[in-house]
Amino acid sequence: MDLLKRAHFRAAIAYAKIKGRIVNSKVLKMVLDVIERLTSSVKRRIWQRGLEAAHAMRRRFEKGFFDWCPQIRDWLGDPDYIFYLGVSSVNPVWRDRI
Repeated sequence: MDLLKRAHFRAAIAYAKIKGRIVNSKVLKMVLDVIERLTSSVKRRIWQRGLEAAHAMRRRFEKGFFDWCPQIRDWLGDPDYIFYLGVSSVNPVWRDRI
């Protein structure tokens, strides 16, 4: 996080400790965005990418492919395969850096 966001977050938390709650919608949205960013783990982001890839594959394979290879329907529901899809969906620009 950049210095300004960190300062806003600390000020909002200090204010909430004194007053008991935050009522300004803009400040509340900023605090919730920071909390979302802090609680987002690598595993969760990988899982989300895997789910997106599985849904895209399911839509793409609807027309006849499942008849030819029905196991793929089971794979797209398997948590381990979804996680694999998330790990393998690394941005190609980053692949040479990993």
